[in-house]
Amino acid sequence: MAEFKIISPLNSVMLLNENDYFYLTDIDGQTMFNTTVSSNVSSGYDGSTVNSIIANPRSLIITLYIKQGIDVEDAKRYIFRHIKPKQKHRIIWNRNQRELYIEGFCESASMYRWTNGVTCQITFFCEQPYWEDVDTVVREISETVPLHFFTYEENNMLYFDNYGIVMDVYDLARTRSYTNSGDVEVGMEITINALKTVTNPVIYASVTDYIGVDVTMQAGEKIIITTQKGNKDITKDGISLIDSIRQGSTWLQLAVGDNTFTISSDDEALDNMYFEIIYSQRYI
Repeated sequence: MAEFKIISPLNSVMLLNENDYFYLTDIDGQTMFNTTVSSNVSSGYDGSTVNSIIANPRSLIITLYIKQGIDVEDAKRYIFRHIKPKQKHRIIWNRNQRELYIEGFCESASMYRWTNGVTCQITFFCEQPYWEDVDTVVREISETVPLHFFTYEENNMLYFDNYGIVMDVYDLARTRSYTNSGDVEVGMEITINALKTVTNPVIYASVTDYIGVDVTMQAGEKIIITTQKGNKDITKDGISLIDSIRQGSTWLQLAVGDNTFTISSDDEALDNMYFEIIYSQRYI
């Protein structure tokens, strides 16, 4: 059975399943999507040319049925302790052992008293229309491939043999593949960590699809590239690098299915940096 709960702006939790005050009877808009297609019609040509497709916001309408024997005023006070007008809430859906969430502003809430049973209906406006994984996915592209250590035992103690045996090998290709098993492409947070001097780092999804920064990094410095729609940014130690974006760069997205990324820089060093990619898969 799917489980639902709401996290309020005050971080209080209201369980929608197995609640002492009400039954959850319906969540309208739970599984849906709606898009707006922009297109042009050209004279003399059949059909039209699609310019853009935008996913529209989602509305969630949650209906609660007040249990028999529960004082309606007590139920109302309990519900509105957690639900606040015009505030953003997080609705969490535990689906098949995968915990998903969506955030929405409380657009309206009403109690229907003069019916056979008292119900409460709460509507959330979700500007970002997809459910996301609660747990983000972290992937790393580094300069070395870690192997393993050989061990031996002496005097009941376990030792690691670090001498004379290569335990790591350089990954000269600097390429990694990832699978987005969600329903839509998603933005990422890409972190570039400098181990030595790094000149003009860049990450490629293809020859023509890449994002890079024309700067020099010193050991210990970190650049964060955020490609999430509506939240795009590039910073180094909190300072914007938007003016240093390499010409021709695009805000890389993690497409549905398999993705391959390659890291590079203008330096010849093979061990001067590594990347971390963080993303949340999204679902209808």
